[in-house]
Amino acid sequence: MSVFISVAFYFIGTGLYTFYKTHPSSLDITMQQGDAIFPYFMMSQMPAGVAGLLIAAIFAATMSTISSNINSVSTAFSVDFIQRFRPSIKDSTLLRVARWTCIVSGLMGLGIALLMATWDIASLLDYFNTILGLLTSGLGGLFVMAVFFPRIKGRAALTGFIAGELVVFLMYLYTDVNFFLFGATGIVVSVLVALAVSPLPAPPLGECSKASDHDKV
Repeated sequence: MSVFISVAFYFIGTGLYTFYKTHPSSLDITMQQGDAIFPYFMMSQMPAGVAGLLIAAIFAATMSTISSNINSVSTAFSVDFIQRFRPSIKDSTLLRVARWTCIVSGLMGLGIALLMATWDIASLLDYFNTILGLLTSGLGGLFVMAVFFPRIKGRAALTGFIAGELVVFLMYLYTDVNFFLFGATGIVVSVLVALAVSPLPAPPLGECSKASDHDKV
């Protein structure tokens, strides 16, 4: 689905480029960030009612995305960490931990957003995709290992994950590779390294017996 969403975003950008290319007098030449051109178009070119609906839709989509992310962080922290290391914890206490995790993660996200607003970022979408490729390519590799390579166990999977993340960060620091290749590179490297360090699957019990009998003879 991310492919279709990205295509829709780029169609919007293409439409805005075409509009301001044919109507250059409508463009604010003092605009410093390209990401501001879409809200500027809504405020300056659309009727008041339509612009209000679009802004409300953007806020609603943002709120739904942020709420699901905060809920995921809270669930992962309370269930995968707190409950795992404290199996006897009460449900009421676990719920309180989850609520506080929501508050803390929300405040952290707000702080990072305010900090990013002060950075000189030409395209927030490209920056987001870069961070996504850097941080989640190894995670995608873990999913591929779990689904398609059952012989890869925990330590080998962790080794592959670290190797994939390391390669992607080195690509980011020392090459000019497009950020769209980060995800694919991290997944491929993670899986290949994990396969390389994984022990070969043990032969079936019957074959072991035959080999043992042959050695005796």
